[in-house]
Amino acid sequence: MAAGKLADGLDRLLPDEAERVYISLRVGRLLGVPVAGDDGDTLSREDLFAGWRLFFERLAADNPVVLLVEDAQYADSGLLDFLDYLIDCRLRLCPLVRPSTSATASSATCSELADSTSASRTDVPKRPPITAKACGLRRRPEIPGAWG
Repeated sequence: MAAGKLADGLDRLLPDEAERVYISLRVGRLLGVPVAGDDGDTLSREDLFAGWRLFFERLAADNPVVLLVEDAQYADSGLLDFLDYLIDCRLRLCPLVRPSTSATASSATCSELADSTSASRTDVPKRPPITAKACGLRRRPEIPGAWG
């Protein structure tokens, strides 16, 4: 089921078949979804990063894309390297970092990542903060702490 959804989504997003095959294998590996044509060969980290980045670039070609990373203070070095790889990509990175003494990622690294993705970059237009109200969400009193 997940493999079908991935294939359908990539068919709609990527008209070029070569790109679709390239991206589907790499995104499929990330998601743990079997993809047609995957022979199980090991892909390098750089090759995986390139495929995932191309996927995000194609998503961001027509509409704004925001990649929200919650609890980024727990990110391992692989995730931090990937986020660093995406910094100059056409998407908005929003790492959310909480102060923590038991965090895996160094707070300095997370702070640097947050600073490098700030709205002061010239290629990213400054926008007002996103609020629950702006997203059309309201509190759901029947479920404590829930928004809908």
